[in-house]
Order: sequence, then C-alpha cells, then structure tokens
Amino acid sequence: GIVVGGGKALVEVYQELKDTLVSDNKEVQQGIDVVVQSLLVPTYQIAYNAGFSVKDVVKQQLLQPLNFGFNAKEGKYVCLLKEGIIDPTKVTRQAVLNAASISALM
Repeated sequence: GIVVGGGKALVEVYQELKDTLVSDNKEVQQGIDVVVQSLLVPTYQIAYNAGFSVKDVVKQQLLQPLNFGFNAKEGKYVCLLKEGIIDPTKVTRQAVLNAASISALM
C-alpha cells in the first residue's frame, strides 16, 4: 500500500499520539515524547533541504487537512495524493520501527 508522502503521514500519526500516549512514569513519558517528536523529523528535514523555514512548514503541515501537505518542489500546499507525492507503507512503517529501535538503545 501507499501513504501520503512528504512526511505528512507521520505528521498525522504525531497528531494522533501526542496527547494520547501518556505514562505516570517520568522516564517512560520522556521516551514516549522522544519517539512522538521524532515523527516530525522527516518534515523538518524536507523543509530544511528545500530551503524553507522549518518552523513555518511544520506549523502549516499540522494545520493541513488529511492528505494535504507541503510540496517542497513547488513551495506550496497541495493534495499530496493528487500530486503523486506518496511513500510505500512498508518503507514508512520500517522507518518508524527503526527509529523506535534506536531510541530504545539510548
């Protein structure tokens, strides 16, 4: 399968998890926060690499409706599916699992 690309699928996951994953254990919560925040890193990197304000792009990504996000090539917000900006689900899933695995080592 596919998911919207440009980091938007992970932004959607971030929005779902940021307020729902909560632990009473301070150390566990810190780990959760690191993993959840890491979901925004692909969007940061795409904006940075394309020469756009990271803060502005991430802020706008969070406000965009489902499947809409930043087209770094054009510098505008578009329907990512319609524009063909997609990622394989398996690749996105594996990237998250790898990031979580590395976080567990730290």
